[in-house]
Amino acid sequence: ESAWRGLFHSISAFCNAGFALQTDSVILFQRDSFALIVIALLVIVGGLGFTVLATAWMRLRGARTLLSLHVKLVLSVSIALLVAGTILYALVEWNASLGGLEPGHKVVNAFFQSAILRTAGFNSVDVSIMGRGTMLACCVLMIIGASPGGTGGGLKTTTFAVLVGTLISVIRGGAPIVLFRRTIPVGLVYRSTAVFLATAVAGLVGLFVLLLTQRPPFEHLLFEVCSALGTVGISIGATAQLDVVGKLVVAALMFAGRVGPLTLVLLLGNPPQGR
Repeated sequence: ESAWRGLFHSISAFCNAGFALQTDSVILFQRDSFALIVIALLVIVGGLGFTVLATAWMRLRGARTLLSLHVKLVLSVSIALLVAGTILYALVEWNASLGGLEPGHKVVNAFFQSAILRTAGFNSVDVSIMGRGTMLACCVLMIIGASPGGTGGGLKTTTFAVLVGTLISVIRGGAPIVLFRRTIPVGLVYRSTAVFLATAVAGLVGLFVLLLTQRPPFEHLLFEVCSALGTVGISIGATAQLDVVGKLVVAALMFAGRVGPLTLVLLLGNPPQGR
């Protein structure tokens, strides 16, 4: 039984699925730091993408390959989001959803939540008692998501990096966008902006329909929309309160988030040429 549960949760974590065999997800491990760290590391590794994993494997075998811009962006953004999310969650939820835990366990659970909110869907604490500010921060992490070629969803860390670089470029008066001494092509900037706008439109439309047809409060519906669009799967209880229309909207957002809003727009907007 233990081997089966360990295998199931390991695969679920690495694939960023977030499915657990317990109704309370992995709350039973909230005082088991070893289990939480192992699950979090599997989630992180799965979300990095196979390009990064292949590079790491080559480095471990002694190959002196240079790190590509993709690998540098994925690692730097992932580490920055993980550290920032851990600190923010610990500070804001220290006496809320983390209340009742010892200081060491609070830090580990904050780290775990920061890792899984990027598309894994587990939870080691009761997320339904989170503050509204924390919910908003969680929405940002869920929308950013994992990395290209990984097992998670969301905008992707590289898209987020390009968008941040674009903002810095605009602030500097339109200077070239340079990341790790590499100039970002204009076409990539356009594509990243289009992905962001398509995701935002899909989320706003879904949220609008849910607000018109469902009863849960605004912040709960916003959390569910971001979770679905980022293919995270974590819920604060609002999904169970949705009717058929609400569940269909959430299912459509999950499908759009997995395939990619921009991909759907291009697919539906471009009729097939010829036979």
